[in-house]
Amino acid sequence: MNQTTLDAEHQLSLIQHDNRQALDILARALAITEQVMRGEKSTAMLTTATDHIRAGMALIDSIAGNPSK
Repeated sequence: MNQTTLDAEHQLSLIQHDNRQALDILARALAITEQVMRGEKSTAMLTTATDHIRAGMALIDSIAGNPSK
């Protein structure tokens, strides 16, 4: 393999890792929201879910090369 291929594979690996992280963060936000809807958690936890959504979206934006404002 040449260096360009190795660099591309490394970049892809980093993107996949960030993508998994974003998915995990957004899944936590969804879980919190569902728990609030079922009455298992206080509505105050929606602030945490919102923070998770913002963090997940910022990570997705950074993956796409569009830093969040």
